[in-house]
Amino acid sequence: METGDRALTELVFGSFKNPKLAKKLCLVDANTLRALSYFEMDSKTSKAADLLNYVGVKPGDIVNLLLENSLGFFIPWLGSVKIGAVANPIDYFLPPNEILRILKYCKAKILVTQERFIWNFKERTNMPLLELIAEFLPNLLILVMPDKFEGKTRPSPFSSNREKSASALRWDKYIDCALPPRKEADNGKFSLSAEGSRVIKFRIKKLAEEHNLSENSRSLISNALFSVFTQYAFLAATAAGGTSVLAPAEFKNIQDVTSRWHINTLLSFYRVIELV
Repeated sequence: METGDRALTELVFGSFKNPKLAKKLCLVDANTLRALSYFEMDSKTSKAADLLNYVGVKPGDIVNLLLENSLGFFIPWLGSVKIGAVANPIDYFLPPNEILRILKYCKAKILVTQERFIWNFKERTNMPLLELIAEFLPNLLILVMPDKFEGKTRPSPFSSNREKSASALRWDKYIDCALPPRKEADNGKFSLSAEGSRVIKFRIKKLAEEHNLSENSRSLISNALFSVFTQYAFLAATAAGGTSVLAPAEFKNIQDVTSRWHINTLLSFYRVIELV
């Protein structure tokens, strides 16, 4: 996503700074009942931008994101956008050697990922991906986010030699990732107290117009993996001041989520066959 377009930045991030939207829910995880208000989105994505800038990310640099479909994905993604970097989501279902190939192809300098993709806490060993990175991309900087965006990262099982050859920093050393779970879903009447080129800006506006998105909209995002359209969907709902509800991608859960959260717009949805 090309992020130098001032108009797109104002369109989307302007909603984060809109005082009328400050306490309203911007993004909700229907599964964990964790949520981020517009004010919190602005605060956390700004801190993410500062962190990425602090570790040397510059406008035009590629920020690789190996993250689950969770609230945690949106923070470094939008943080990258804020400083004009190019966010590159990587399919976490890919085998480690394919992920390594992608990182080498884009001449990666930084990878934002989460614990379970690089550390095996049960066995107290490194995951195969980290072993490959340590061997073939020893200068790659890794920012480690907590699993499922639920709290602080745990001590790593790094062996001393690997620690020297692969640099990993704690995301939560700089940014508080912990989110208190909500006691219950907001099931009452909806009152919402609760990249950028011109083409992308056009698509966002078109989506908002086609679906009549507004501050009273609750839009469903349900994907196993984040696609370009998923990002458009979230940006369109955000630009309109509505709420995006992140649902589990399993088909059997969709009907329950749409009913429980009073979803009125299915912006991003497809059936997913679970991998076993």
